[in-house]
Formats: sequence, C-alpha cells, structure tokens
Amino acid sequence: MQMKIKYIIYSLILVMLFTGCSRNKYDVATELYKKGKYTTAIEFYDTYINRELTGSIVTQAELERGDCYYQIGTKAYNKKNWDLAIKLFYLSNTQRADEMTDNCYFELANIALENKEIDVALEHYQFIIDLLKTSELIPEILHNRINIYLNLDKKFLAYEDYNSLCQMYPDDEYTTKAQAIIDENMQFFIDEAISYQEAKYFNISLEKLLYLENNPTKYYSTIKNEIGNIYILLAESKMKETEYLDGKKFYEKALEWDVSKKNLVEKRFNEVVDLFIDKGNSLIKKEKIEEAIANYKEVFDIIPDHPKARNAIGKAINLRRDIEQAKRLEKKAKSMHKEKRFAKALQYYKQSNALRKNQEIIKEIQHMENLIEAEESPIAFAKKIMFAYKNGKVKNKVHSLEKEMSNKYADAMKTSGWRVSYAVGKYNYEVRYDITSPKEEFYFVWRINLENRIVTPLNKIAENILEEN
Repeated sequence: MQMKIKYIIYSLILVMLFTGCSRNKYDVATELYKKGKYTTAIEFYDTYINRELTGSIVTQAELERGDCYYQIGTKAYNKKNWDLAIKLFYLSNTQRADEMTDNCYFELANIALENKEIDVALEHYQFIIDLLKTSELIPEILHNRINIYLNLDKKFLAYEDYNSLCQMYPDDEYTTKAQAIIDENMQFFIDEAISYQEAKYFNISLEKLLYLENNPTKYYSTIKNEIGNIYILLAESKMKETEYLDGKKFYEKALEWDVSKKNLVEKRFNEVVDLFIDKGNSLIKKEKIEEAIANYKEVFDIIPDHPKARNAIGKAINLRRDIEQAKRLEKKAKSMHKEKRFAKALQYYKQSNALRKNQEIIKEIQHMENLIEAEESPIAFAKKIMFAYKNGKVKNKVHSLEKEMSNKYADAMKTSGWRVSYAVGKYNYEVRYDITSPKEEFYFVWRINLENRIVTPLNKIAENILEEN
C-alpha cells in the first residue's frame, strides 16, 4: 500500500516538472518575440507547439510564430529580396502576409518584363489571380496583361481580361483605361463576329456580338446594329422554312436592338401576310373554304387583327354560305331537268351560277337554253346554230359560192335556200342547201344536234366547206 502511494506521488511530480518546462519554452519564445528576436523565437515556438499539439496557448503560439515570419518577411521585402520574402510570407500564413505576397510576385513580374521574359511575367500574374483572389493589384494586372496580349497578337485573350475587369471591377480606374485600349481594337472583334454570318453560323456570330455588347465600349451602337442585322437574318431563314412564328420572334428581337429597322420589319411582316392571303385565295379557288379560313387566321399570329386577313375571312365565310346555297339551287335545277321543266331548271342554274361560278353549271345553263329553244322552235333554232357555226363562216362561204354561180350562170343558177327537216334521233335535224346550174351542182347536207349544237357534215362537199379557212 505504501509503495502504491509513493508511485502516485512520483508521477505527479514528473508531470508538474514536464508541464512547467513546456510552459517555460512558450514564455521564452514570447519574450524573444516581444524583443524582436524573431528567428530565435520561432525555434522556441516550434518546440512548444510540437510538444503540446493542442490547446488555447498553442493557438496563441501559432499566431505569434506567424507574426515572426511576417516580420522577417517584411525585412526581406524591404531589401527587395522577393523570393525570400515570398517564402517567409507563406510560412506566416496570415492575411496581411498574403497582402504582401502579391506585391512580391508583382515586382517579380515587373523584373521579368524588364528582362523581356514575357512568359515568366505572365506566370507571376496568373499566380496572383488564381491564388490571391482578394489582391488589390488584380485590376492593374489585368490591364497590364491586356497590353501584353495585344502585343503578342492574342486579341481574344486580351478581351477575356477586359471582360473580367468589367465584370469584377466595373468602377476601377484600370477598367476605364482598358476600355480605351480595347476600343482601338474593337472593329477587329466586330468583324470577326460578323465573319461567321457568311457560313450561316448566325448563332455563333450572335453569341460573340452579345459578348462584346456586354461590356462598356464606344462602339455600342455599332454592335447593337449588327446584332439587329443577325436577328433579321435569323428571321429571314425561318421565313424561308415557313416557320413564320419563329421568324416573327426574331424580327421583334431585331427591333429591340435596332429601332431603325422598324420600316424593314413592317415591310417583311406585310409581305408574309400577303403570302398567307395569296395561299388562302388559292385555296378559295379550289373551294377549300375551311383550309383557307385557317390560313387567313394564321396572319393574326403575326399581326393581330390585320385588316386584310379579317376582310378575307369575312369574304370566305360569305362564299361558304353562297356555295352552300348554290349547291341547293343546283340540286333543284337537276330535279327540274329530270321533270323536263327546262325553263325552271334554267332559272335555278343561273341563280346557282350567280352565287358560285362553275364551268359545269355554265354548261348546264347552255344545255337548258338549247333544250328550251329546241322544244319551242326547232327549225329556227337549227338555222340559228348553222348560221352561227364558226362565227358565220360556213353561211358566208355558201352565200359566196351562190354569188359566184349567179355571176357565171345568171338566171340559169337555182338555189333551194336553207332547208331544215327532222332527222333520226331526238333533237337531230338536217340542214340542206342546194345550188344548181346547167354545168355545176352543189348539194350541202349537215346534221345538227339541237341539244348540244354539234354540226356534222353528211357529204364530202359539206365536210370540205367546214374545213376551209
């Protein structure tokens, strides 16, 4: 039991001795730190931190050690020993050390530029941009790098840096300075964006111009105009593909960017409207009324309540009504025809034709007129057909021959005149004309169908006179 008590007491003594020794290391380090003996202080801080590992005093020791590195780094910085300063600031691992680190890299970049080591300078700049993102030097670095890239003819990289300046530091003095530099090269960027239009890469061209428009430039109005032009080209492309609604959207976007295109857009809208109207009118001629109306209505998607389309729809609706009525009248006419009430059939056919011009109805009208005349006065009608045949040329030739015979034979020449007699078949009649003399005789005979007004020669001489010019 006594041995156990002795062991416990001995252990407590060892712990107290060890703890006191460790704390003594920290106190020594702190005293050295306060006296500005930073290098030696770091050695004692390291010993204490490595032994204790955790605890509030350890944290304080780490902060004080970091400041030691910062102080030593500042001395190196003041002596322009940039590489050493960077290492010490890195070991300091504090915010203000980082704020000094970017200055070191910036100075190294300047030295590299003086030595024309462009790639080295760019590496230093990139380190600051990537790892020291809060550096106040970044606007100046981006400005400087723009000049470097332009000298290297890397214009697109220069513009990327300008874009970064505008987006992250819009009010910085270096952004304003960079704008003047970029504007000197802006026409190049605009022309490069426009060049994609020749291959019809409109979306790529548009994307590039929108990228340029997003940042301050004195070429703003020029860029807007070119963006408007692209939307016009996109609209025209959609119109050719008959994707009219998409085309309309692009035309409207063109106006958003360039109001001076208003007259052009309105003209194109009206041209598209005319296309719809013409197509609808073509359907109307084919009596596809419902399709025509649907086509006219598509105009309203482009220009709401357009008067041309509205009027065309009104006419189409009226025509639909007229056609329906015309068909009813035609049906009545056919019924009258079957009942041989030709006059009544003719009346209905004419009424139908007045509402709906139709070649078949016109033929039926003529048919009914033929039948009416054939029924009322077949002989007179037969002569009428004969005299009108080929615009009266047959009649005139017969009479001319008659006159020629009269001149040759005087009173010895005889003529029968125009004689009409019934022939076999309903509505068939024969028309004769005889010219005789002591030496010559001509007997003309034709058959006429009163129903269809067809004239058929019944002998060779009658056939010949029909064929003569």
